[in-house]
Amino acid sequence: MRFLSTICLLLAAATAQAAFVGKQVNQADISIPLGYDLIYQKLVEVNSLAHEFQNTGSFTSAYRVVITEEQLEKLFENSTLQCTELQRQFMPDEAKLLFDQTTDILKQFGDSLQTFIALKKMYRLVFNAAGFESRIKQLEDHVDRLEDCFKTHLSDEMAKNATEVREQFDKLFANAYAQLKA
Repeated sequence: MRFLSTICLLLAAATAQAAFVGKQVNQADISIPLGYDLIYQKLVEVNSLAHEFQNTGSFTSAYRVVITEEQLEKLFENSTLQCTELQRQFMPDEAKLLFDQTTDILKQFGDSLQTFIALKKMYRLVFNAAGFESRIKQLEDHVDRLEDCFKTHLSDEMAKNATEVREQFDKLFANAYAQLKA
């Protein structure tokens, strides 16, 4: 079992590392950092598995949640959320796409936190609060950089949107993180 776990983690790490080298081009031919899609997909997967575990209580589901969480942790550690792409000037369509993806990631992460809070209460599970705190900090920094970028290069309206997202983010995660840490 440990061997299988190691293989899964190595494959996930290799896949993530290879993916961060390039960029993804979406349907509108707008180039965006690839890490966003990987993080979003992994968050959706974690949420799905966590809900499955919540409904079934099976050890297999629990194991898959743990493995997927470890993969997600690696994605956050290596992610392009911290890339220098945010230092350049965005075209309005690129900025909107990036902002929408960030909002989707925040929603998925919020759902993930709420599910883990429910699992913690249900099964008295202990989660790596420091790992969640690190992710929250990275996402906060990312939204702040987006806001700065929008103020500099785009409209005040886009900057205002980023500020509103940050305020929602702060409320949601302060409460959720306190419950996970308790």
